[in-house]
Amino acid sequence: MPNFLYQVAKTGYLFYFSLYHEFHFNLIAYFKALLWFFRDYLFYLLGKRNPKQSLSLLNTTPVLADKTSHHPIEPIYFLQDAWAAGQIFSYRPKHHYDVSSYAKTMAIISQFVPTTFIDLRPLDIKLPGLT
Repeated sequence: MPNFLYQVAKTGYLFYFSLYHEFHFNLIAYFKALLWFFRDYLFYLLGKRNPKQSLSLLNTTPVLADKTSHHPIEPIYFLQDAWAAGQIFSYRPKHHYDVSSYAKTMAIISQFVPTTFIDLRPLDIKLPGLT
């Protein structure tokens, strides 16, 4: 029972978080997104072929503002990080030392080249290959 209550509280919080942070209490846009979410959820439930697969609504993490016609991306940093990764891989270094680049990009690069990431804001995540 405590696990069930936790799942209910977590799911309720995620829906509230979405209403507040993604929709800024715009109820019309929020309920429109909720309808899309539940439609897609029911479509999944009706279309699944394997009865062993289940997806409880309480185990979902709804991202309601993500149903867009294009991927929102900031082109400058996207292109800069792609260029930097190409440069790093073209030199095939034994170790890469990086100062203040985008942490997510360095995390990806560290999976192919041992990487030391130097930044004023330390990362709170441990990842093999990244120090």
